[in-house]
Amino acid sequence: MRQLILIIILLCAVLGLAAEEIIISPVEYHMLNMKDYDLNLTLSGKMGVFYANLSFEVVQDADSIPDFYSLFLAKDAKIERFMINGQGIEYYTTTDLHPKHFVPEFPDSLLLQDDSPLTCYSFDPELFEPENTQVFIEYSFPIPEWDTNEAGEEILALGDIPFFFPRNIYHPTKLSLHLLTTVFYELLDADRVDIHGNLKRSHKVILDNYGDDIVINIKKVLN
Repeated sequence: MRQLILIIILLCAVLGLAAEEIIISPVEYHMLNMKDYDLNLTLSGKMGVFYANLSFEVVQDADSIPDFYSLFLAKDAKIERFMINGQGIEYYTTTDLHPKHFVPEFPDSLLLQDDSPLTCYSFDPELFEPENTQVFIEYSFPIPEWDTNEAGEEILALGDIPFFFPRNIYHPTKLSLHLLTTVFYELLDADRVDIHGNLKRSHKVILDNYGDDIVINIKKVLN
């Protein structure tokens, strides 16, 4: 009887290892390591979209080269251009991912589910230099519904849009936001505002720590 129990235990252990091997993909993904973002947003109320161009630098581990580098962006985002070191590049959308496909292991499995509001973009590692690589993305995404606060003001919480820029989920990053609107909109708690005629460019710098809320709010000044 004891031998039978031991055989059953060993069999369960082997099956457990087999299941683990099925989960672990032979293809290895690394997230791009960004530290500072420079994001220019243009709010077009008439078109109902934000137009964005984003630039950032990545420094990858030259001693550990994966099969693909990846980043996440809002699923509703429409990419117009993706450039690395000034050159347009080919990229892939990646699905059916598991946290163990990533090194280090991906910390938020909800982002990888089929109903996630994000798209994973992946890139050939040969596109990235060992020291630093300049990345530029031009894209757009829909303006969500405006909320009305207790004072009757219409407010848009930009941070409620999942991954309106490709957040670093492993390390804190600095986001320098430059928002172009008409004078009928206001970026609350802006660091600086430049007004030229009917146009307003508002600037705000935040430290983004994944897991914390992004507090960037826009208010309609006049209807």
